[in-house]
Amino acid sequence: MKSKENVARAVVFYAAGWNIQNYQGLMLVPTADSKKYFDIEIQADSTAQPYFLLGPTFPRFDKQWAEKVVITVRAKPDTPPGEYTVGLNPATPPKEINEKWSSDHKGLYFGGRGAISPEGNQIDLVINVQE
Repeated sequence: MKSKENVARAVVFYAAGWNIQNYQGLMLVPTADSKKYFDIEIQADSTAQPYFLLGPTFPRFDKQWAEKVVITVRAKPDTPPGEYTVGLNPATPPKEINEKWSSDHKGLYFGGRGAISPEGNQIDLVINVQE
């Protein structure tokens, strides 16, 4: 990323695991360190927000079983040249969204990242800022 071209984009896909019977609400959030030098916008295709709903994959694949997410990273004007890692992790969607999805899918919904998560960030984007 050069100073005149201070924008980078990444596309990731989230998908429900095999034989999942529940709806899963997720939100992607950048780490605090990532926000120091970068403005980060996260947009899921279905919501145009950083949160999204994955559908079940059992007994059949729901049309919401996968979600495209676009991540736009903009270097702040005071970002010194160098290599940076922008970290993103799953979190529980906002309370009102979580409650709506829970109500819409009674007994078949859970929100947040779940009990198992990898060590470190779930997504790491390496950004090289040049003069």
